[in-house]
Amino acid sequence: MFFSKDDLAVIVTCFTEKGWTGTQIAKEFTNKVEKWNYRSINRVLAKYRHTGTTDRKKGSGRPVSAMTDENLAEVEQLCQSQDGKPGTHESQRQAARIIGVSRSSL
Repeated sequence: MFFSKDDLAVIVTCFTEKGWTGTQIAKEFTNKVEKWNYRSINRVLAKYRHTGTTDRKKGSGRPVSAMTDENLAEVEQLCQSQDGKPGTHESQRQAARIIGVSRSSL
């Protein structure tokens, strides 16, 4: 279940200030459009107890892009090394393997 930032703040506030469990919080907020499941609330509370926050861990998730300055320079260098040498080109898959990035990043 997806909780908004406001929902997470309400859950943490009820837990810290009132000492409620996930079941008590779910029963109290039955008027939500998407009814809160006590298991989902308990998962949020477990994360809060373990890390002290409900935010996502920095750097988790899918990387934004593999197109860093170093990778761009390597691609350019690889392409320029084939100039003037017909028949010595690398396929996209081979070039991606050499550089160590995905083929779609080339």
